[in-house]
Amino acid sequence: MLTQAAPLVTTELQAAFTKRARLRPLLRVVRGLVFAVPVLTVFTLLLSSADTVFAKYLEDVAKMKFLNSLPDTIFQILLVLAVGWVTAGGFVFSFSRQQGSESGNGRTAVPGILSLHARMGFVEAATVLFLVDLLFVFFAWIQFTYLFTGKAARTMNYEVYRDYVRTGFGQLLVAAALTMFLILGLHWVSKLATPREKFSFNLLSTLMIGLAFVMLLSAFERAVTWENVQFYINTDTRLYVRAFMVWLALTFLWLGVTLWRKPERFAIGFLIAVLGWLLTVNVMNPDEEVARYNLTHYQQSDPELSTRYLYLLSDDAMPMLVDSLTKTTGSVQSSIRRELSQRLYWMEYDHNRQSWQSFNVAHAQAYDMLERLKATGQVQ
Repeated sequence: MLTQAAPLVTTELQAAFTKRARLRPLLRVVRGLVFAVPVLTVFTLLLSSADTVFAKYLEDVAKMKFLNSLPDTIFQILLVLAVGWVTAGGFVFSFSRQQGSESGNGRTAVPGILSLHARMGFVEAATVLFLVDLLFVFFAWIQFTYLFTGKAARTMNYEVYRDYVRTGFGQLLVAAALTMFLILGLHWVSKLATPREKFSFNLLSTLMIGLAFVMLLSAFERAVTWENVQFYINTDTRLYVRAFMVWLALTFLWLGVTLWRKPERFAIGFLIAVLGWLLTVNVMNPDEEVARYNLTHYQQSDPELSTRYLYLLSDDAMPMLVDSLTKTTGSVQSSIRRELSQRLYWMEYDHNRQSWQSFNVAHAQAYDMLERLKATGQVQ
């Protein structure tokens, strides 16, 4: 039922265009449009949720608020297509059985061949790249017009501007990462027969890489701007993401180089980038940096904010917390003292953490620090 309809569709399409050679290029463009629709849908939803100005322009262009109901509509269309496909396959399977045959072996052959190794042509791949590039160019224009020039900060209400720079951070990173996979996927499945086709494909892909840099720059700008708003609290996730953006940008540069020279070498650079990101987040010690930032910036103006997320920090933050115990007073010091006492209690009564399988240097150092504080009466 899932596969029987496919050979018939392939055969009918081939028969329809066999005697119409002039329509074959048009068919390739149509196929490219079909491939581009889901890709454009995903990127449009991500970028629209990332930037309210971009979403407003799309609504003005369409003259209808389609973004709210678009996921529902896509699901309904996919559901109808899936049910229709399975139903058609069931009919083909039933009609292909020979009369009087009780076993499933007596079946007439279904014409056509379903090839699982078919490759996308240049026209289809170029259509997808070109349409996605157009969407990205429009989004980049919005970023340069409103965000990078400061127009959004000048024209928007403070609360509206806070939401504008805060929302969309994650969506832009997802869109940038999907852009890389889109380029790699199209390069893998596309059949580029001539040097001209390879040049055009690489040119469209390079343009997309440049536009992906605009997304990363927009995400970084939003992160930096958000740090300057009131009641900002730093978290280790933000530091992980910031390091991720830097290494993702370097990976995009490597992708641009390998596209034009040796595409098979991209995997090496990608692996180095992953290892480099892991090494970076280990060397920078995000938990200790988070504790330092929050305690330094808010221990005087808002004590509750400076200690709200201490329980989320790992043992890597222990040197900073122990040091701040002697440099703070009042409610901040009391909160830190309670947190350190609670951690010591967990370490003493959690036998799993005391086993050699769970040993790590940060945990051992933290336990020694807390034991010394307990001996001096600073924690219970």
